[in-house]
Order: sequence, then C-alpha cells, then structure tokens
Amino acid sequence: MPPYFYHGKTPEARRRVLPGYPKDFVFKDYDEYKQYFVGDRIICLLCGKHYRAIGNHLRVSHETDIEDYKKKYGIFWTKALTCNDLHEEQSDRAKERIANGELLPPTIEGRRKQGMFARKHIVKGRRNLPLHKVYPAENIKNYNVLQGRTGEITRAREANQSKRGSSEFKKKMAERPQVKAFIEKYKNYWKGRKQSKEHVRKRAEAVKAYHIKLKDKFKYG
Repeated sequence: MPPYFYHGKTPEARRRVLPGYPKDFVFKDYDEYKQYFVGDRIICLLCGKHYRAIGNHLRVSHETDIEDYKKKYGIFWTKALTCNDLHEEQSDRAKERIANGELLPPTIEGRRKQGMFARKHIVKGRRNLPLHKVYPAENIKNYNVLQGRTGEITRAREANQSKRGSSEFKKKMAERPQVKAFIEKYKNYWKGRKQSKEHVRKRAEAVKAYHIKLKDKFKYG
C-alpha cells in the first residue's frame, strides 16, 4: 500500500504531514482544478494523504473548516470536497431517490418552501476566486467549439477597433448615424438665443456628474 494511503491508527499518525506539504498555492488554471478531483481519491493539500472525501478529515485531523480550505486554495464554494468517482455514486443515488419520489417534496408548495429555506443559507458576495474569471471563459470557449465558431468575427471586430480616447476613435464616434442626426436636428437651436447663468450651471453639473459616473464604471466594471 502506498504511504499516502496509510492514514495511521492514532490521531497523531493521522495528523502527520507528508514531505512537500502543506501546499501554498491557489487554483488559477481550470484544467488543473478539474484534474484535482479526477479518480477514486482526492489529495488533502494540507498533509498529502489521499481520501475519497476530505471534509471530515479536515475537521478532525486538521481542525480546519471546509470553507477556510476552499478559500485557501481557491476551490468553488459549492464544490463538494469528494473525488469524482464518489461524486458520481452519490449523484446516481440521488437521481434514484428523486425518481422514487423520496428526495423532493411531492407537492409544488413543498418544493417552494424547500427553495425558500435553501436561499436563506446562500452567502452573497463570494464570487471572488481567481477561477470565477477563468471558468466562464472556458465554458464559452467549449460552447464555441461545439457550435463550430472559430472566432474570426470577433478577431476582425477587435482588429478594427480604435483605442478609446484617440483621435480615430473620436472621429468614428462622430460619424455614427445617430450623432449626425442629432447634429442636424439641433445645429440651429442656439442661434439667436442666450444661455442663462442657471442653465450654464446645470449643464456644468450634469457633465461633471456624467464623467464621475463614467470614471466609476471603468474603475469597478
């Protein structure tokens, strides 16, 4: 039996950390992340031992909360800390119970109450892991492959884009049909008219507020 399968008969032996552990990294590559769960064992990155599921091991041997472990290594909050083989077994059993009417409430009202109960325990603001930026892009890439999309249209569009704020960009914006229509409609609006001080003040405040909003949009968006 490989040494990483031997967990020890005593609590001290089970807490023993193998050479090279604990690991100090955060999952940023989605393929590497998926590979972590492949097979019939999952590695505890704190001690190097292999288990089918490491939830109880973290609590008992390392006195570590599952949420803290996921945060430390950048694992999705909703991902169970089980190997893929065990996950498939549990999924099959759950599907069988659903088919038998054991898992879900039999009535629509019962399902609604169950959903309301589940939503109360959802923690907001936790889409802050590096993989949250990689995962959607990976899904879009796989979808485009299935649809036979090569990305030529996107690359051509990006090649024709002008840098925001450049003279070329401003020229393109000014030549848009809606801009030309606006200029044509209001080009003679101020002829023979004078702007009051109050009107000038309101315009200046509106422009200032617009630029602040635009700045915040690019800063946090």
